[in-house]
Amino acid sequence: VDAQHQFFFWEIDEVVIITSILGLGIALDFFFYSLVPAIVLGMVFSRYKNGNLDGVLQHMAYWAGFVALNKIFTNGQVRQYIP
Repeated sequence: VDAQHQFFFWEIDEVVIITSILGLGIALDFFFYSLVPAIVLGMVFSRYKNGNLDGVLQHMAYWAGFVALNKIFTNGQVRQYIP
């Protein structure tokens, strides 16, 4: 029930990393040069993810300040909450 969505045999967060690198390669007209980094970074993230909890990409994006974690913790750049 708590498993992430699958795209063939990859989980969706691995697909996001691979497709974003390939998309950047297409936009910069370096598609063939972006194939190897996309595959390598996808494999590196997959190995990193196996040693951590599910949803590690969302937590990394929150920590960097790109997305909100929930309605209470909306800003990931704040490192200490004082009530």
